[in-house]
Amino acid sequence: MRLDLSRDDPGLARKQATDALKAHRRLDQMLDILEEAAGTVTGLTPIQPQIPSSMVRGTLSLLVDGMTRWLPRLTLGRFQDWYGHRDRGLQDDPISTLVGLNRWAHSHATGGAQQRIDNLMSAAFLADLRHEFASSRRSVGWSLNCVALLDNADSDLARDLLETLVRVRGDDLDHGYAVPDPLTVVATSRGRLLAKVNRADQVALSIPLVDSYKALNRRVQPWWLRCRLDDLTVDEVNLMVTDLSLDRDDDHQLAALIHQFTGGHPGATRIMLEAITAITTRWRSLAEVLDGDSGGVAVEERLLQLFLDGVPDEAREDLITCSAARTRHQAIELAVRRRDLFTAPDLVIGELRESPMWLPRDEWGPTVLRRLLLRRLAGRRDGAATWSVVHRWLREASPLEHRDERDTRTALTAELAYALADGDIEFVTRKLDQHAVGRATTWLAMVEAVTSVPGRLDPYVEHTVQARGLTSWLGPGDERQLACIAGLVARLWIAADPFRDTGRRGLHRQIARDYDELALYHPEWDDELYTQKNRHQQLARVWSAGLHQKETP
Repeated sequence: MRLDLSRDDPGLARKQATDALKAHRRLDQMLDILEEAAGTVTGLTPIQPQIPSSMVRGTLSLLVDGMTRWLPRLTLGRFQDWYGHRDRGLQDDPISTLVGLNRWAHSHATGGAQQRIDNLMSAAFLADLRHEFASSRRSVGWSLNCVALLDNADSDLARDLLETLVRVRGDDLDHGYAVPDPLTVVATSRGRLLAKVNRADQVALSIPLVDSYKALNRRVQPWWLRCRLDDLTVDEVNLMVTDLSLDRDDDHQLAALIHQFTGGHPGATRIMLEAITAITTRWRSLAEVLDGDSGGVAVEERLLQLFLDGVPDEAREDLITCSAARTRHQAIELAVRRRDLFTAPDLVIGELRESPMWLPRDEWGPTVLRRLLLRRLAGRRDGAATWSVVHRWLREASPLEHRDERDTRTALTAELAYALADGDIEFVTRKLDQHAVGRATTWLAMVEAVTSVPGRLDPYVEHTVQARGLTSWLGPGDERQLACIAGLVARLWIAADPFRDTGRRGLHRQIARDYDELALYHPEWDDELYTQKNRHQQLARVWSAGLHQKETP
């Protein structure tokens, strides 16, 4: 019901609201019914009194007005009292509260006025739920539980709704008026929903949810329970590929390739498989699949829409620039200190604080997004924010970020990753050779972190040729250990490229031989290096042959 009430005369506004509520409750029809009944009664009396109809209607109108004044529930129904006390022991006049609500709604105000409207409406919604669960005819057999399913909770409307519900509950609790309500909202998000929520107000649950929920500390009552849905496993992706009945005999390899690119992210996996199904010609690289058409747009753009829904168009190019950063902090620092590389630095800084690109490493969804944006960055041929410019600045700035940390290895890993991304493999190899001391697990972890960085490698160049080019800086005077590490770094970097489809069996076999050779120079690392060797031998068996061309051993 939309009303335009008087803004200058509170008494008139109150009367207008009451009249409108009477009409809504059909009390005006009650007046007509009573008048008709009165005429019928007088017509049945032996003596016909001469009473003007206007007097009859006036008297009945006063009667109805008195009833609504002394029995206000006739106007609003049984919930009118709530707008007076609102479960907080208040003694406000319900009609005055509704008049105030009407004024807020017609003021076109933002901020405080809109928040008061949202708070009152959300509190009324929760009160309705409590009433139904307490007084419904079937409520005796109900538990105090009601679930609302909310899809795409990253939208502004959904986030406003959830934040308001939390705020209303929190205000009641802070003022000592908390009344349990039965509502639980299960919302799906790509990561933006909780980006601004204080970590102290969140508790992470794991699969299976029932066991994880039972283990919660009951003294802690968070407003948000966060659960990351499991990604698809390689076997599950393989089943999806098999179900497609593609005209090829390498389903398990295709599944491994898709899983390496998407990490099992369900949405990205589905889009990639749909695109591959639609391709009628043979393709040599996932890069060709990403460039293909999917419903009138490129597959790559469709994937970006999946992750960047709600991000302003003017911020996308700047997000591409920031994708080079390994952490959210480094991305924000880049936007703050190199504003000349951005078109809308203030806007992108706000987006960076919410972006799901730098969530924990085991969440592959953000990894897919970062890979896609880095692919766009690699494609830039002109402008200020090119691949080399951004990575070189991050390389130089990375030690500064960790200047107060005792663990200099963190700073070194960041510096080496940015250097490798920019193609300076000689610098990276010599540094890793110098630090090949101490615990094997520490050094191997650094090597894995550094070589997993995306680069601008050509996926169509045969891996032996590419590795030879990456290590061409080696000279006859370099030690064998350095040469071994150089080959290992080059091949691990090539293998980490998700767009490479062919030659992987021979690539992983050579990596296994690199670990074997490295054990000659570090016998104290024999167990750890053997584990890595065995892992790559198993990967070689997965890639028993190239997807589309003859395998090079």
